[in-house]
Amino acid sequence: MKFIILVSLLFASSYSSPFCPTGFTLVNDKCLRLLEDYYFKHLEAETDCRQFGGTLVTIHNAIDNRAVASFAGNKLVPYMWIGVFCFGNSTDSCYLDDGSGPLKYHNFAVGNPKVDADHGSCVYSPAWGSDMGKWYSGPCEWTGLAAVCQVPPTLEEPSCPHNYNGHCYVPHHLLDIPFTNRTISEAQGVCQKHSMDLVSIHSIRELDFIKSIYANSTITELILGAHASNGSSFEWTDGTRFDYENFDPFFDIVDGDCVKMDLSVRPDNGMWIKTSCHTIGNFMCKSRVVGEPLTPKLSQHLDLSNSCNSTLYLAPGTITSLDSDSGYCTWKVAVLGPYRLGLYFTDFFSLNPVNVYSSNGTLLANVTVEQSVLAPSNIVTLTHNSSNHGFKAVILPY
Repeated sequence: MKFIILVSLLFASSYSSPFCPTGFTLVNDKCLRLLEDYYFKHLEAETDCRQFGGTLVTIHNAIDNRAVASFAGNKLVPYMWIGVFCFGNSTDSCYLDDGSGPLKYHNFAVGNPKVDADHGSCVYSPAWGSDMGKWYSGPCEWTGLAAVCQVPPTLEEPSCPHNYNGHCYVPHHLLDIPFTNRTISEAQGVCQKHSMDLVSIHSIRELDFIKSIYANSTITELILGAHASNGSSFEWTDGTRFDYENFDPFFDIVDGDCVKMDLSVRPDNGMWIKTSCHTIGNFMCKSRVVGEPLTPKLSQHLDLSNSCNSTLYLAPGTITSLDSDSGYCTWKVAVLGPYRLGLYFTDFFSLNPVNVYSSNGTLLANVTVEQSVLAPSNIVTLTHNSSNHGFKAVILPY
């Protein structure tokens, strides 16, 4: 059945109450889902949450902590992964999956966090018993733990096929139009005819949600509602801020005033590529269900150094030795949440290789040319002797 947006329904939605997607429960203004049918390793749990445009649950205060523990405990779950990752043995080395920075609230048990060979950087919490709600460090490769996923609440709109964070998303093939593939200007016209705009993307979570809609389709590219405004800067056709981007580092020099997104089977799909505005392709329309999004975008507070021999650098960002005269350099690089690290070496002017190691010290790559390295985990270490010029690498989550 073709999806037709009725203006009356759009206005009626202004009276909607906050609600959660199917399978999620509203708890303290959070939409939570307990993963209990299969007990997960940490990355498996994170990946399962990601398909909903979410993360493992992030806890910002004692009220939330009690509510989350009760939510899981009521289903007789003994332990659950939560959305915290620690890089050291102090709480200021622990970060929430939502990218809001070092913990401002925690409920670690005495002696935790404890990041060593026996424990690990991931964090779990008992859901019942005398230590209910306490936080403990645990090996990320543990099995046998349940998990709680979190997505933002939205507003109910019965006519919306894909509803996320106060917005409705309609793939082109659900629209009542005679043929689907259009140029970007034609696609925008179709969306506006249905009181919508070409899709804009404002966070990696929203990107995950959109990717999940096309996960089992044959569509490999999607036109986005972005266009160049002043040379290399872009803006969204719906008038919202261009406050997030995911351009493919290897296609950054490609000419084009419009943007398409890769939806192929490559592991790091979801990247954006500049393209001609005359490109014909698949598209998606988006509109607000009502007003501003219910969950405001969190500010990123990840201002860690990307300089030579820095203690920790969190993606996304860029590292380089081109301006360094330090000789031998080491970088510890990580990404938060349900992601792994993609390293894109866009410039390489050195006789010396860049060695990329996993968190357990395994050599992943010996980089000597411009190339990408997709790490199997969220932490890597890079070493390089920059005495002979150097390199530049863009670091992105995938």
